[in-house]
Amino acid sequence: MKWTIGEAVWRLLHPEPEAAGVDGSDGPHAAASLASAPGQPEAAASLASAPGLPEAAALLASAAGGSAAGAGSAPLSAGADGLLAGDPQRTLTGIAVSFAASLDALERARDAGANLLVAHEGLYFSHQADAAWTAGSAAAQAKRRRIEASGIAVCRWHDGPHRLRPDVITAGLVRRLGWEDAVIRTLPEATIIRLPEPLSAAAAAELAKRRLGASGVRAAGDLAHPCRTVAVTVGYRGGGELAARLYEEHGAELLLAGEGPEWEAPEYVRDAVRLGRRIALLYVGHAASEQPGMELAAERIGRLLPGVPVLFLNERDGIQII
Repeated sequence: MKWTIGEAVWRLLHPEPEAAGVDGSDGPHAAASLASAPGQPEAAASLASAPGLPEAAALLASAAGGSAAGAGSAPLSAGADGLLAGDPQRTLTGIAVSFAASLDALERARDAGANLLVAHEGLYFSHQADAAWTAGSAAAQAKRRRIEASGIAVCRWHDGPHRLRPDVITAGLVRRLGWEDAVIRTLPEATIIRLPEPLSAAAAAELAKRRLGASGVRAAGDLAHPCRTVAVTVGYRGGGELAARLYEEHGAELLLAGEGPEWEAPEYVRDAVRLGRRIALLYVGHAASEQPGMELAAERIGRLLPGVPVLFLNERDGIQII
């Protein structure tokens, strides 16, 4: 079937209730996922005639046009997600999926024949789409004009995949690391792994670099101790409070995270090791930790929108280790 951009975005932002999963489920396959819930193809096929969709398209159109507050606009739905740029009435030709809504990703999407980019992060260098400071940013305004000229629509899908159980972004990282079969518990903010064979933090760092294509990771703690229980988190979930809970309540010997405040978890680990604990911390980077999840999201979007070409764009990290 043919979809408009607005219909596709609406479908993405409003999955079937059973697809949302349940918080705190145990094991890797305990909860329903966005693409595997019963009846998804039928639900997608009937979306075009669903009550309220014209009104939704109108709302999407108003949300995508920019605002006086900033270079972008507040998205249609609550939280960060929504159509941030583009015409929802246009026929969808294809979807590109990326971690960042970078100009590079936009150009690659256009070259591939897609006219909708689904990105995990925002357009204008801020978590908030309508951040007031972007209205005065020359770079943000130039990027907005480039997007308008390209005809590419941009949808942010950040909160949605994190709210699914298991969290799609974390599940993607676990899959990329090859630890899917070792999952013993999925939490809203982390996945607990019980490795079949012990692995030192130093060896885990080499594994992460190889699997994620990273030039390096940041480490703290006892890097030689053979670890069996690993906690995996993504993005900015590497702070002290969560780290302490994962180490103390869930028995993690190693925490592999995206990033976090340097004065929190790394200092916790340093003092804990001084006090006799054998634990370690690896920061693989925000983008490196979440790109695999967006690759998994792209696969699910493809099943959610039958007949639509979906392409995952693997981007180079915006921060390089030199």
